[in-house]
Amino acid sequence: MTVRDPAMTRIALELWAETGRRTRLPVRGFSMWPVLRSGEVVSVRRGGARPEVGQIIVVLDGDRTVAHRVIGTRGSGAQLAFQTKGDTCLTADRSLAAADRIIGVIEGVVEGEVVIKRCGMDGRWGFVLALLSRAQGILCAPLRSLAVRLIGRRNRHPGIDR
Repeated sequence: MTVRDPAMTRIALELWAETGRRTRLPVRGFSMWPVLRSGEVVSVRRGGARPEVGQIIVVLDGDRTVAHRVIGTRGSGAQLAFQTKGDTCLTADRSLAAADRIIGVIEGVVEGEVVIKRCGMDGRWGFVLALLSRAQGILCAPLRSLAVRLIGRRNRHPGIDR
């Protein structure tokens, strides 16, 4: 279901946040490859603690959803925003993800009722991946460029994880 009315979307997200429930969303695109692959279904947790550096969040960006890794934060309190980036993207996302635009945190890839792959990357590995994502340095850009060439960009689809 796609809700194009921003006010209705915000109300739906607030109600969902109060329940602390999970939902499932399909992944399309390659920006989070190989952690998330196009065609997989992920479990998204809404509510709870704020996202941490290294976690993958789903953000409402206009009328589309995007799943990218948190690589930093800016501001505090009501002004808190998150810097995000796709693992295979060469640069961070242009705009910061405001806390009120975050749909939830990805817990893992699901098949049926079972989480078959944890990809929240909490703790050390998520933090290391976030640091590497921020680096934009001598090692990261060539490796990402190689990954992009290996998986190709022929089958890009709009939607989550653009």
